[in-house]
Amino acid sequence: MRNIFSFLPRGFASLSDYISPAAFDVVDWKAALRKSAVISKQLLFGSKVDELCKDLTAKGLPHGVVFADVELAVTNQPDDWPDHGERLLELYFRQIIWHDRAFLDLRSERFETGASFALGDPLRWHPNGLWVTFNRDFLTGMREVYAGFYGDDPSKVRHGLGRLGLLGDGLSQGSRSQLLALLEDHFGAGRDSPMEFRVSHFMESFDKLFLFLRNEKISLSEDFLFLGVMLLTLYLHLESLGGHHDVRAAFLRAQSTVSR
Repeated sequence: MRNIFSFLPRGFASLSDYISPAAFDVVDWKAALRKSAVISKQLLFGSKVDELCKDLTAKGLPHGVVFADVELAVTNQPDDWPDHGERLLELYFRQIIWHDRAFLDLRSERFETGASFALGDPLRWHPNGLWVTFNRDFLTGMREVYAGFYGDDPSKVRHGLGRLGLLGDGLSQGSRSQLLALLEDHFGAGRDSPMEFRVSHFMESFDKLFLFLRNEKISLSEDFLFLGVMLLTLYLHLESLGGHHDVRAAFLRAQSTVSR
């Protein structure tokens, strides 16, 4: 199963080491293999990268983020721009909230800043062909979960989890409580205050989640694997930056505005 990650760029061969082995027992691996074959071709030929960039531009990028080959049209002062980490978080959320297709590679290698970045240089983004089309039901569920979590609406979180197949009718009340606790462990640190990003915590919390799902015999969409790739690249980048970053603020900005 781990060969589904053979499409990843050189230097990313060890990515599967970050993914819980239990994940491969939970997701729809046949669908994952089909989708990984498509992504492999996209990455090789750079398919539709320009098209996705235009779509993202039309719906709005975070303040202070531009595509590397596009001149920045400054519509506000650099002092208003969020810090580097919050821009990345908002970029992640914008792709999930407003688009069916998303660039997965958010590693630091895909971004550059000018020599005077601390004085307000834009974060220049070089996306590659590592992008995926998420299933509509999957995105609807993820959007509900995020909106409920950062909007303090537990009923919306539960409804979103149900859409994702995580809260089936056969799940006991005790198992439901355990699942919600596992998700709280993963996301909770970023809801009420800025959080520090550690890949080790990402790995540990997701391993616990997938082990739980495997034990409960819960099957998930293959999109969870590709979302995991996206989250992992985000965590790797944020960990390299250090510091604490306001996840809720980034989500609320992404949710509240589509375009400039």
